[in-house]
Formats: sequence, structure tokens, C-alpha cells
Amino acid sequence: MREARRQDEQIAINMVERRLTDQGNEVIEDTSITDNPDWVFSLNGRRIAAECRCINLEAIMEWGNSRISLVHNKCYEIIIPNEPHFWLFRAVKDKESKVKKYKSNSGSEEVWLIAHSELPGGLPFFECDEATLQLLKQAASAIESSFDCIWFVHSECGAHKLWCTGEPKSSFPSLELSKGYPTITNKKGIGTLTKDGFTFDVGPENTIESIILQPLDKRYKI
Repeated sequence: MREARRQDEQIAINMVERRLTDQGNEVIEDTSITDNPDWVFSLNGRRIAAECRCINLEAIMEWGNSRISLVHNKCYEIIIPNEPHFWLFRAVKDKESKVKKYKSNSGSEEVWLIAHSELPGGLPFFECDEATLQLLKQAASAIESSFDCIWFVHSECGAHKLWCTGEPKSSFPSLELSKGYPTITNKKGIGTLTKDGFTFDVGPENTIESIILQPLDKRYKI
């Protein structure tokens, strides 16, 4: 068990806590637990456990069973299927089997999932506008899960509750495909972190390699 949370987890937790307190709730953290689950707190007297899951490029490549390894000191242009509803589905399923463990480890009444983009700020690999949020909310209300509440945190749009137990369920969303399967083009350079800071060697070996990831929705191909 880790003694401290990762930086991205702490930022996501802080943003959810701020949203809850801004809404007039009393939030008191149990500082004795920082892993399995990542956050335990009292919400107006109700004990809650929350687990974080980062949605980043590495996670999407893992979910798509990509066998490509990004090499240091090389540039990549990566074509990514823009399907945040499937990313959320996989984020939930990654943690689903541990819900009972999170509850028993913390003595909590409820267990929440906090899915989040790469944090802190900067430029996340995908944007989060109102259409993305609505897609995520519909997906959260459709996913069969033991989590009592699902949140999403993004550096651009903040922290949002997507769905909680007792709210209406819906069908899993689909994408508008009249212009083909939507994609994001992401350029990524893999450098080296040394004692002197971050280095990236520019030279002929630095040429950009194109990578096309296939949709998690197996009905389609790019």
C-alpha cells in the first residue's frame, strides 16, 4: 500500500472536494487512508470511499491492446479514436472488481469512482466541452456497476458528477458517424528526465512516426 497519493490523484480529489464544499456540503477527510481506496471522507456524516482512475494516452493504448512501445527521444503523431464514452466504460471496469475491497478496507457506506484526465493543467490530449460531458453522463448512467457514484475531472472543465445511485438509467450512447469515426491527432515527444532536468535530443533520428489506434468500439475500424 502506498504511503502517498500520486500528484494527479491528489489534484483530482481536491477538485471534487472543492465542488462538494462549494455546494454547501461538509467534507471531512480521513487522512489515515491514501490507497485502496485513494480517498476516504465524511460527506455530511456519511462515510464515502473514492478510487481514482486516470484516462490518458497510455491507458487508451493498454485498453486497445496496442503492442507499440513509445521510444525515448523520438516524436510520434498518434491518431486516437475520440470515444470518451468507451474510455469511461473501461475506467469503471478496471476498478469494478475491487469495489467490495474498497468498502471493507475503509468501513465506508458508499464507493465512488473519480475518472480524470491527466493532471495538473497543460494541454490534455482530449478536449472536454459540453457535448463530451453529455456523452460521459449518458455513458455513466448506462454502465452496470457497483459504484455508487461516478465523477469525471478534467483540467479544462473541472469536476463533474456524472451519475449516482438512484438517478435514472439510460442506454449506452452512440456517436454521430456521418463524417466517419471521429479522431484526435496527438503529437507526442518522448524525452528523458535526468538530474539536470528534461532533455530531448533533436536530430535525424527524431523523425515523426505515425501510429493509428483502432476504436474500442469493435464494430468500426479507422
